[in-house]
Amino acid sequence: MEVLLITEIVRIAIDAALNALDKRRARSRSQPLRLSQLLRMRDVNAPEWARHLVTRAVAKGQYGHTVTDTEADAVTQVLTAALLTLGTLSVAETDAVDMGPQELSRRVVEALPPDTPNLSDEGTALLVALLDQFCLHVLHGLVNRWEAVPDGLRPQAERIARMVFEEQYRDHVAEAHNRMELFGLDIVRDPMALTLDTAYLAPMAEIGGDSGHGVRAEQALTGEARLLVRGSAGSGKTTLLSWLAVSAARRSLELSTGFGDPVPFLLPVRTIVRHGELPGPDEFLSCVGSPLADRAPDRWAHHLLAEGSGLVLLDGIDEVRPTERARVRRWLEELLSAYPHSSYVVTSRPSAVPEGWLHRAGFGELALLPLDRADIERFVSLWHTAAGVAQPTAHDQARLGEYENALLHSIRARRDLQGLMKNPLMCALICALHRVRVGHLPTQRVQLYDAALSMLLGRRDRERSIAAPEGVRLSEEDQRFLLGHIAYWMLRNGRVEAAGTELLAVLSDALRALPPFSADSREVYQHLLARSGLLRETAVTRVEFVHGPLMQYLAAQRIVEAGDLDLLVDNAHDDWWRECVILAVAYARPWEGRRVLLGLLERARRAVAHAEHVQLVLIAATAMEECAEADPEVRARVEEKAAELVPPQRPEDVHPLAQAGEMILRLFPHPAYVSESEAALMVRTAELIGGDVAQAFIRDFERQRAELARHTSTWNPQRPPAQHLFVASWTDDGASGEAGAAVRSAMEVRSDPDLARLAGAAHVHQLTCRGGITDYGPLRHLPGLRKLTIAGNPGLTGLDALSGCRKLRFLSVSDCPLLDDLSAVAGTDVTFLELAPLPSADRLGGLAGALWLRALHLPTATGAFDLEPLRRTLPRVEIVPGPAPWH
Repeated sequence: MEVLLITEIVRIAIDAALNALDKRRARSRSQPLRLSQLLRMRDVNAPEWARHLVTRAVAKGQYGHTVTDTEADAVTQVLTAALLTLGTLSVAETDAVDMGPQELSRRVVEALPPDTPNLSDEGTALLVALLDQFCLHVLHGLVNRWEAVPDGLRPQAERIARMVFEEQYRDHVAEAHNRMELFGLDIVRDPMALTLDTAYLAPMAEIGGDSGHGVRAEQALTGEARLLVRGSAGSGKTTLLSWLAVSAARRSLELSTGFGDPVPFLLPVRTIVRHGELPGPDEFLSCVGSPLADRAPDRWAHHLLAEGSGLVLLDGIDEVRPTERARVRRWLEELLSAYPHSSYVVTSRPSAVPEGWLHRAGFGELALLPLDRADIERFVSLWHTAAGVAQPTAHDQARLGEYENALLHSIRARRDLQGLMKNPLMCALICALHRVRVGHLPTQRVQLYDAALSMLLGRRDRERSIAAPEGVRLSEEDQRFLLGHIAYWMLRNGRVEAAGTELLAVLSDALRALPPFSADSREVYQHLLARSGLLRETAVTRVEFVHGPLMQYLAAQRIVEAGDLDLLVDNAHDDWWRECVILAVAYARPWEGRRVLLGLLERARRAVAHAEHVQLVLIAATAMEECAEADPEVRARVEEKAAELVPPQRPEDVHPLAQAGEMILRLFPHPAYVSESEAALMVRTAELIGGDVAQAFIRDFERQRAELARHTSTWNPQRPPAQHLFVASWTDDGASGEAGAAVRSAMEVRSDPDLARLAGAAHVHQLTCRGGITDYGPLRHLPGLRKLTIAGNPGLTGLDALSGCRKLRFLSVSDCPLLDDLSAVAGTDVTFLELAPLPSADRLGGLAGALWLRALHLPTATGAFDLEPLRRTLPRVEIVPGPAPWH
């Protein structure tokens, strides 16, 4: 972008000068002219262009110089003076080309007016970098106007052409690779591309196997001209190389590495091997499909690498077959021999190449580490900041902020999330899933784990066009089956890692259950190790699961599918089995889950030790909460036994209860019926559970106790006052008196023409639409609409027309028998919804994504209506059945 901008400025300045000259001289391109005749810089608004160039350079960290806002203003002022001075030099154009851009730039600085402000060292360096660039393009513009280049200037003209192309190429790389792509998100409608500028978090890395010595990856790169970067699937290897490419292209790499000022060539290994012979330097651009390949000067890349100015970034040795890896290694060694002074970075998953694979070639090694808790939270914040760039309105950005805060709370509260978010790939998956679900992650962990497994076991490779580099093709189902066998074996044997030979034996046994195919167990083992993203080598021949929760889930799937349900009950007291038992109940079919839950309750009844009894009951209660479907009879029995454990009586009761999670809060009694000590232990339990629900519980609990202390409580603990939400729906924007104005501005329409006539009426705050209206589109053009009633429409099937009603807070829909899609409510800010008659459970499920919904009134719901499934679907919504208590 900067190259095109500078080129355009130079063109305007030269055209303005030539047009001002005598027509005869302007047409004679062969006649040398002075710069003062060729550049009319006063005609190009030099102050504005200078400000623009400095602003963009500072914003993008170009040239590696950091300056304050005040210093940037000073650089802008001096650059303006320099551009104007350039147009006054009496240097002949041929002499200017001969001296080159740096010397011309120096002449301009020497000719600056004496009152030019002084700059700091950083400001001076930025000024010189920008002025050098401008002078380069001035010289290129001069050469282009010549009909023939003088023989003595041909080498210099060719050098200038190479330098200009280099700037164009740098500009292209900085734009093309400045993004972080998300793969395998089958639940994301529009996969996002996030910029490195806003979303990149450099991973921690371990240098040369120096265990415990973690540093930021860019710091680890300092001084290393040859480096092999190892990292598991999703650890950020490709993103690290993209960051290196963008930073090098912007000349901002030298402050953090030893590469100096190189030109980057990012070469995915899976791409370059497709072309038969591996490329030489002058084929780098064409083999990766660069749009600039045909415009490169002859031998341009060769000259760069020969001068030591190249940075070859070779991404994904593991993404090609082992035989191809050997060929790539020989090719790389030939490059190193021919161009020893350039720099090289290679990436691979740990198991794909042996330790010291490039040691003889002088490569150091860097291992990327998992994210810690602080980095997980930083990544979430960066992701949402980057996502906010694409949001056009302050309203949308505010909602993203809500999503971010909610996700951070969930991370702090849910240990399973922290366990999954150990690398950028999984962090990005969960951020995207959280956003797509309008601020909510699935209430069932198994849905989250299934999405993660689907991404890792094939979808990500398919989307990146990686075709079975180990020569093994396994479906996602086959991989789940085989990895489940490994996970089950490790769980059953109490192992966190295993020898490769042991896993080969496990796989050999598992493969007998699959249809025969050409690969043997060793090839399958290598494929799973290199491509699944779930296994990694911790040492020579030792293997572990990357994500413990996913190992537990795979083991749970395998146990259920094998029918070993009694094994779950028999081992439920063992902490090593706890998560597997819970996940197995969640994954199992209803009758299987019932069997396990009843088995846990029976074991708890027979337990001699009180601690074991408590542990088994709470595991059953937690497992039941994970079920998508739970037998009502079993649910009642489990909740009855769990309720016997509350309120906590002793401090040692708190931690086991907190481990059960949010479900235990529903069983806590009303504060009127607990002692001071019990109340304190209940609050402590909620604090340990953490998260939005627990924090809301604490606030409500303390408020209720304060009201009790004043003897003025009218709070019903079984039904929070939904009328408060009704009132808040009118006044949530803080505009005093607007509720009264809304009441005075109520209207009713019964036909399409009547509704169409209201479009644009800002005074309409309440509206009732009765009868068979077919076009509700005009509702989007009622900017003050806050309360809407739709009644008696036999043809209404959906509510899509509400998507533009940004101030709508109260919605009532009645007597619309064909309404079968409520999902559009999720695109509004409706906080109070009233539906009559009672919709089906499937239709109500469409409200799961309604972020702002706080109360749902079902006037026709009788006492026989089971609210529990709906409350699980809408955990943050107060469900009010029957006649409204505020009427």
